[in-house]
Amino acid sequence: MKTWNQRLKEAREGLKMSQAELARRAGVRQPTVYEWEEGITKSLKGPNLLKVATALDTTPEWLLTGKGPRARNVPAAISETSPDYLAPGVLDMARRLMELNGDQREAIFRTLDAYDQVRVAAKEKQQEAGGNNARSLRPRRRPTRSAAEPE
Repeated sequence: MKTWNQRLKEAREGLKMSQAELARRAGVRQPTVYEWEEGITKSLKGPNLLKVATALDTTPEWLLTGKGPRARNVPAAISETSPDYLAPGVLDMARRLMELNGDQREAIFRTLDAYDQVRVAAKEKQQEAGGNNARSLRPRRRPTRSAAEPE
């Protein structure tokens, strides 16, 4: 059975990627990648795991355990309306959230909740006004002046 270190090296070499390139994409130094592959580092966790999995286009679960799908590509059977669909950038957002401390994450979640409340209130107001026209939620643009008009 292969170790996570062997799977890491196999995935990197399968993409014809150098250790230096993987290090650049994962935001670490090249000796760190060497230590991962040689088993000097005993585990890969948190943000580094997500960065490496993303750089190698694989799943964190497969990288660590060898279980689950190797490729992180979404199967064709999963559409944007499927509950299993991950929109582009979701893993990157998760990685970035994990890098924040608890207070910072909580502030972001409060902001998202407030945005959601404003969005729902705007939709209700629009429905009360008797229309479901998305244009009414867009900010209005100022009319532009033509060259002939005085300021």
